Amino acid sequence: MSRAIIRRTATTRLVGRGALALGLGLGFTGLAALPAAHADETFTQTFGPGGQSSFAVPADATSLRVTAAGQQGSSRLLNAPGAGGAGGTVTVDLGTAYNGQTLNVLVGNVAYRQGSGASFIATDSEFLVVAGAGGSGGIAQHMDGTGNVPLRGGAGGFASGGPGGGDGEQYLPTLHHSGLGAIGVTPGAWGYNTNESGPTETPGTVAAVLDGTIIPGLPTEQESGGYGGQGYAAGGNSSDQLVPAEGVLIRGASGGGSGYVAPGLAVLSTAANENALDESPAAAYVSFTWTVAVADPAPESDDDPPPGERAGLVSTGSAPSVVFAAAGALLAGGVVFVVLGVRVRRTRTSR
Repeated sequence: MSRAIIRRTATTRLVGRGALALGLGLGFTGLAALPAAHADETFTQTFGPGGQSSFAVPADATSLRVTAAGQQGSSRLLNAPGAGGAGGTVTVDLGTAYNGQTLNVLVGNVAYRQGSGASFIATDSEFLVVAGAGGSGGIAQHMDGTGNVPLRGGAGGFASGGPGGGDGEQYLPTLHHSGLGAIGVTPGAWGYNTNESGPTETPGTVAAVLDGTIIPGLPTEQESGGYGGQGYAAGGNSSDQLVPAEGVLIRGASGGGSGYVAPGLAVLSTAANENALDESPAAAYVSFTWTVAVADPAPESDDDPPPGERAGLVSTGSAPSVVFAAAGALLAGGVVFVVLGVRVRRTRTSR
């Protein structure tokens, strides 16, 4: 099960319904109704890589959005661990349509020879959001010892804006060792060497959700070469070949997995999930953020005690939690009334 972290914050919204009226020159002071504070509590729950988990959408949520990020691809070059393609990151507005439901979550479920991990959010029967994972990075090794050239893996879906996966970087345009990115439900094509007329291996798979169980789109297992990224469909694997004419051993880069957002859902933002070339690949994650409205305080009645005895109401000039400021002037018969603001905070007292 994925590790989940929950954070909680509160935001206060102010609605003014009164102020302190001071009659200047007449010594008159009256206290009108105080402003009402409406608090929206914001919660965030984040899932890290691991097995499939679930997220129970609160029935009283007033808003809900999710950010899904696919894993950055691995690297085949030890001194450039960040050469893998960027994972895709997408934030989607889920609104209130799923209140009271349980959503299925799978984050970066990576096993040997299964490529870097994508992130999935689904109901029991259909996908809502998929963030594609990046393909593995490659390397061109010069046989004369003049150095190695890193080849970037293809980016996962949404890393560059759209849901399609990116192609692995080719060392030479006339060669095709690097895998291609997945597009929609079409897995990326394999990279192949010049001893072959074209891709000879079976492409990867397309993701599915069966009775609530998420099955990622996976690259096909192979004996050598790099692996494409997971996704809605898997990115293409890469191949290796020694090219004597060029004096180089090419280990191809792989394609990125594709992403997906269900029709009718609004994409709020997209981004790349990646680290620098000399850093470890960025991990996948899924993060839900929702708000819950806090009810207004009960209105005051005629039976309320006098203002000086009201529990929980204190006038103060320090550390206010609610500030209501208004100013106005009324000229009537030579008497000026000025509406000023007061600072108040609510506390609990016991008697």
